[in-house]
Amino acid sequence: MLVLEYKAKGNKIQYLAIEEAIKTTQFVRNKCLRYWMDASKSVNNLTNSTELNSQKDVGESPTSKVHA
Repeated sequence: MLVLEYKAKGNKIQYLAIEEAIKTTQFVRNKCLRYWMDASKSVNNLTNSTELNSQKDVGESPTSKVHA
């Protein structure tokens, strides 16, 4: 995990800007993590459906009837 530390001397407006930047960074990080977690679930579902399709009998597929 990336950790940023800083020591700053500034006025109230500068501190507010720093706090806003921290909140924005945390928001983007959380959105990226959520997207990554959801995408990995989708890949697992795709893998499972591919495995199920490969287990079906090839003779029962609609394309085999066309070529028969």
